[in-house]
Amino acid sequence: MTILIWPHDSIPEMGSFRLRPFNISSVMSETQEVIPGGLKAQRFEAKLTMPNMDEERWREHSGLFSDLAGIGGKIRLWHHARTEPYYNQTVTPTVTTWDGGATWDGGSGWAAGHLPPIVSVGETRSRGFDNLLFKGFPASLSGVLRRGDLFEIRPSGIPAPYGMLYEVVGWVNSNSSGECRVRFRPGLRKGVRTGDMIVIGGGGEKPMSVFNLAGDEEGLIDVSGPMVGTFGVTLREVLPHG
Repeated sequence: MTILIWPHDSIPEMGSFRLRPFNISSVMSETQEVIPGGLKAQRFEAKLTMPNMDEERWREHSGLFSDLAGIGGKIRLWHHARTEPYYNQTVTPTVTTWDGGATWDGGSGWAAGHLPPIVSVGETRSRGFDNLLFKGFPASLSGVLRRGDLFEIRPSGIPAPYGMLYEVVGWVNSNSSGECRVRFRPGLRKGVRTGDMIVIGGGGEKPMSVFNLAGDEEGLIDVSGPMVGTFGVTLREVLPHG
């Protein structure tokens, strides 16, 4: 199944993006309705309210929702207000280029002083663990990650077809080797290996997850004259099977 991606320039006017508890053994596969009882777990839920759109923009989103074909479709989405660690907002970077004057594809330089957008897993851990060794940070920094920061794990550098997004729940300092232990929620959805990619964001990278529409009625676009469209949509994170 092809996993779509939310348009990068489509920013909600209002929205929420948070972990919510649910019952693993009591979610109806067709309606996603939660029935009381069962094992407790957490997944991200996004509620987005979009601003008024001109005809070109609402047509684009209409086609996107049609392509999803209801709750069976999958789409990669990120929290628009948390695309990088808060640490990056506390420093003033120096924009530089690589040796020979090379830049990013868009012509911009590298923001020295910001955290690297990608680090790596420093140990093998099985499903359910809620702490993990990270490698690849600048050495001996305080607060490289903080409560509320998000990160995505990509096994072998490849985005997973289900949610591998996590939220940091404590203050994190790097040691003299650029390593740190991070506590997070929810626990690991799948086991990870040393060297797996961790996206913390910045430099064009965003920590993302995979979502379904919360119901087949989601994504209905209201159109009023003169051809202005708007909509709200609720999406729920896709979890791995088994």
